[in-house]
Amino acid sequence: MRSETSTDKPHDTSIVSRRHFVASVGAAGTGAIAGCIGGDDPDEPAEPEEPEDVDVPGEDWPDFSGEEIYYLAESSDREYQEYWQRVANRFQQATGAQVTIEFAGHAEGYRDRIIQMVQAGDPPDVTHASLNIASSLGQQGQLADHTEVIEYWEGVWDEEFDDQFRILLDGEDQYLPLHANIFGNWYRDDVFDIEPNTWEKELEMAAEHDEGPGGTRGYFMPIRVGLWANDMQLLTNGWTLGAQVFDRDDDGELEVVLDQGEHAERWSEALDHMEELYEYSNENTDAFYDELFTALGAEAAYQAHWVGTHLKIFSLDSPVAEHITETDPAVPEGMDRRQWGNIQGQAVTADGNTEVGKEFLKFLAHPENVMGYYFAEDLQQDPLLTSVAEHELFDEHWETMKDDSPWRESDLKTHRLEESEFIDWGTEVDPVNPRAFEVNVSHPMGRVVREALAEERDHQDVLEEVAENLRENHLAEI
Repeated sequence: MRSETSTDKPHDTSIVSRRHFVASVGAAGTGAIAGCIGGDDPDEPAEPEEPEDVDVPGEDWPDFSGEEIYYLAESSDREYQEYWQRVANRFQQATGAQVTIEFAGHAEGYRDRIIQMVQAGDPPDVTHASLNIASSLGQQGQLADHTEVIEYWEGVWDEEFDDQFRILLDGEDQYLPLHANIFGNWYRDDVFDIEPNTWEKELEMAAEHDEGPGGTRGYFMPIRVGLWANDMQLLTNGWTLGAQVFDRDDDGELEVVLDQGEHAERWSEALDHMEELYEYSNENTDAFYDELFTALGAEAAYQAHWVGTHLKIFSLDSPVAEHITETDPAVPEGMDRRQWGNIQGQAVTADGNTEVGKEFLKFLAHPENVMGYYFAEDLQQDPLLTSVAEHELFDEHWETMKDDSPWRESDLKTHRLEESEFIDWGTEVDPVNPRAFEVNVSHPMGRVVREALAEERDHQDVLEEVAENLRENHLAEI
């Protein structure tokens, strides 16, 4: 999964050098260290592929014979191993540079690993990077200037990256944004009469169809801390209402406003709606990813919010799979969505082989190299550039994806990015939040949801408690 989901386990911050981690090297080498939910067995690396002839039109790639870069990939799924090895082989064929790949696993896998490597003073040359981790590492001076990479991509695709997806520090781009995991409301369209894309509609449908055949609930709301569905839903609800967790004061200093004035009132309003919706859900106090991903296919519920396409992917063998589809995340009627972005991409580190690393990201820009990135797991990654989603290769991949499976044209609609405001912890404030990564993985809003819904605590008390924790653990370190 390409989203910043995580478990409750603490981060392993032990220092492990890359030199002592991956035994197999070369363009086709892998070091699988953590599994990813879904896909083939991650512990069985994909077979190395023979280098293929490369013909990238209009390019005279530099000769990097004898050079090497170390790439930290996220997912260790077989599909992603094969995809990245294929790109690495092409890059070696085109430039002579060798690419050593470590497949760290999604979410806590790559996050823990990049922490280890940075602390060891031995960072990868290129790494998977979310907007939030780029916010924090960029502020620490750990990332290279990616301006030329961004400009190259914009030239290839004849389109500029929207500022909401970029991390700019002193005028320099800190990473290459590639995709969003779009947050949406998945539902059964053979049961619901209307798309549940507003608070009013999702509540109406949940109430009308709750306790359906076999006890199917009108909604599935998991409220275990560490499951990102809680954080994402509350943040989308609150940000849409205009609430903020962080802000900057008159002197430009970062401050926590979660429990202050109108912000607290708006967060409380967002919680009120989630409490109403929770009435049509099982308690789900311990439900985790398996239960969430299979909720609709197993007919445990008729609707649930989540990012990407996992609620469909994990139900493809279900008899109701063709009726599982997606609409936009529900927000109050008539309001523009300001939703969780979960923006992900790639970054070159400042102390690595930056010249070859940047060239590798430029090489990735070409359609034949990048398109497989978006389809290795059934469109779990949504391209940020409209021109990518409109390219003929994108359509070819989509047609292949839906062959012999219950994907429909309507399933594609939400995953072609249209005008919307996507927010992450890093871009909730301007300049970017230097504690974005650390706040992101501490699940503050998931804790708010848990305390308010499961423990039925007063909203203001919970907001004050979590806000104080943010001040003590994050602002004090700036």
